[in-house]
Amino acid sequence: MARPQPLTLRDPAALKALAHPVRQDLIALLDDDKVVTATAASERVGMSPSAVSHHLRLLEKYGIVERVEASEDARERPWRLRPGGLNLVPSGGDTSSQAAVMVLVRRQVERQLERMEQLLRSDDDGVVEEADEEGTLGFAFTRARLTREEARELVGRIEAILEEMRERRGQHPDRDAELEYSLAASFLPADPEEFVRRVKRERSTRRQ
Repeated sequence: MARPQPLTLRDPAALKALAHPVRQDLIALLDDDKVVTATAASERVGMSPSAVSHHLRLLEKYGIVERVEASEDARERPWRLRPGGLNLVPSGGDTSSQAAVMVLVRRQVERQLERMEQLLRSDDDGVVEEADEEGTLGFAFTRARLTREEARELVGRIEAILEEMRERRGQHPDRDAELEYSLAASFLPADPEEFVRRVKRERSTRRQ
């Protein structure tokens, strides 16, 4: 079966809709292929089921979430994130869509920092150090000199590995051995201004 392709969001209205804090909470709740009803989600985000349904329908409008078939004894159909993930692409020069993307990114980074702080506060017996030594935990920062083709290849290989891991989820004979991890990865040019200058130069060369 072909791997679902990421949904690329360029529409400023979609990006702004996605940046709403309640919708961000709902996306976090649905992350990692979870399914949840509006009623169950309302208990988690502290809103009425009708208000949650409104936010979910708006996310559905832009293809971010979708309904799934309910089980035979269920009273309402649950929701899930669209398979394949999201690519957020703000329009050049559109400061409002750029601001919306930054809200989304900042929220995800803050969540990851909260997890890191909670982990470090909870460790009173060297668990973090032990996990780091065995390679099951990592905080890594690095740089590499790559061509744009190599950068594209690297991102593709990382996505393929993650998809392979997702497909194997739940198949371990000892289900209790599985632990949910959160991976936050940013892949950005170390010198953004040089990156933009180079891309513009390449564009100009292609047009000649």
